[in-house]
Amino acid sequence: MILLSDKEYAWYEDPAVEYLYLASSTKNMRGYHAPIVSPKITFTGTNSFIDLANFIGSYFGAGDKRLLIVVDKELRKMGEKVGNRLLEMKGFEFKIFDDVLPDAPKYTLMEGVKTCEEFQPKAIIAVGGGSTMDTAKGVFLLYEKPQVNLNNLMIPSYLGLRKKVDLLIAIPTTSGTGSEATTTTVITDTDRIPPKKTAVTLYELCPDIVVLHYDFVKAMPMELTAGTGMDALSHALGAYMLTMSNIYTDMHNLKAIELILKYLPRAVKRSNDMEAREKMLLAAYIAGVGFSNVVTNFEHGLGHSFGAIFHVHHGRAVGIFLSTATAFQAKVSKRFVNIAQLFGVDVYNKDCSQILKELLVNLQEFAKSFGFPTSIKELENPKISRDTYMKNIDQMVKYAYQDVTRLFSSRRLTIPQVRRLFEIAYENKIEDLLDLFYN
Repeated sequence: MILLSDKEYAWYEDPAVEYLYLASSTKNMRGYHAPIVSPKITFTGTNSFIDLANFIGSYFGAGDKRLLIVVDKELRKMGEKVGNRLLEMKGFEFKIFDDVLPDAPKYTLMEGVKTCEEFQPKAIIAVGGGSTMDTAKGVFLLYEKPQVNLNNLMIPSYLGLRKKVDLLIAIPTTSGTGSEATTTTVITDTDRIPPKKTAVTLYELCPDIVVLHYDFVKAMPMELTAGTGMDALSHALGAYMLTMSNIYTDMHNLKAIELILKYLPRAVKRSNDMEAREKMLLAAYIAGVGFSNVVTNFEHGLGHSFGAIFHVHHGRAVGIFLSTATAFQAKVSKRFVNIAQLFGVDVYNKDCSQILKELLVNLQEFAKSFGFPTSIKELENPKISRDTYMKNIDQMVKYAYQDVTRLFSSRRLTIPQVRRLFEIAYENKIEDLLDLFYN
């Protein structure tokens, strides 16, 4: 494990390593450190849950069939259904841990650790969305290594996990976070004063097994379907724009964009469209593999900050800033030309500024096609006036500048630039977005 210090700040807040990670996002460092990490087995299709049961039923001996099922209180019945089916089919004992809270506060995770110490599960199954999977990963990490300093963990760190828990399993109930395929968990370190969200990234946090079955996502309401879908699009499009991308991640991110453009509007407008639900579930997973092996773009830094202050759903927050961050990165990364083609832009015999303009227009039209806001001004829940927004802009700038995604931006970000991004995003006018490209 790499130990930067025992100070109470995360590795990406440490000035001693900032330059290294800023350099790693440039073309000069491309290919220097590019491991490929993904789940060992992903079960898809209508038989996927039975495939999971058969696999883990054979994997564990009779004395090791103990599962901890992590689920939030709203989905507890779904978690119990999963546990009961595995009990009936393969004789597994199970316990439910449902103290899942947004942003996975550490004190909650330690309650999960206490449950693990009493029950000694051999597998942890997360049934839920991003917060549930973050919680499951955090419980897994702190059960295996209770004394670990969350602030000191960075890639490449290796802790030698899976000494107590053999398998980490993810069954997503939303189609967007991609956490089922990533090496990251976001934990709120409540040991810090004030508490601070910390991104913990370890190869060992990538789930071993994933189950993608549309039965687990078919009850998503329209607004959640739209928000999580735009989160997935932000993962794929944002990561593709970064010069740290490689052939493997490009393959995933471009395919994810293609699927989302085709199926997200259908999934939002027709909740009973199971083909669209299934394809969006797969698209979110593919995007998860794609962005996890690069990083996310700065629309996530902007969205994290904005969402924290105004309590806006993560997917809606990052989706609003997607066109802002894309326009900003376009000055140094011409990778948007390939994205533009997926959005139906004829790129031949056109200069880059025209291609970018058409991409931004089409991106915003795509979002509007299923009622998704393209700017802060268009947001309805909550409705935010310009005056209220501007009163909070200094705090948003501070939070966003400290966000880990800034270190991986292909284009250097200064505090005045971050402020300008927030100012433009209130209306996200095409001419203002293009100004980010020109200047």
